[in-house]
Amino acid sequence: MQWDMRSRGKRLYLEAGAVSAHTNFSLWRVFVKVQYLVGRSFGGSRFPSASLGKRVLWFCASPLIPWVRLARLIPCAARGGLLGPFTYCLPALLIGLAIDGAGQAVGYLLGPGRAQERLTFYEFRRVLHVNKHDRASVFGEEL
Repeated sequence: MQWDMRSRGKRLYLEAGAVSAHTNFSLWRVFVKVQYLVGRSFGGSRFPSASLGKRVLWFCASPLIPWVRLARLIPCAARGGLLGPFTYCLPALLIGLAIDGAGQAVGYLLGPGRAQERLTFYEFRRVLHVNKHDRASVFGEEL
């Protein structure tokens, strides 16, 4: 959204008092699908008019994506005093980063495909994609 706004000459304003509710996907099968789709969407839209050579280069470099992103996250966790929780969720984080990286690799070569359209199903119906415990605690309901 920021890139789109900037390309159209718009400015992004931040509101310090804004409040939003958010929950992550807590079903593994959904988490895996969403990580891939997010990666494919990002990779496919990153260089829309790039030459085949550039896309192949980024495809070849894509195995580095999870490690580069992890290296950027560690200092953030340390600054925030969150190394304990960070270490606890590291296995899931590594899986998510690897799947996202694979999605980016496919996106670099083949474009985004229908990834964004498929993501919409998950993003706008999150209540359907969390486990019972999270549904009860976050949404106040049990289904």
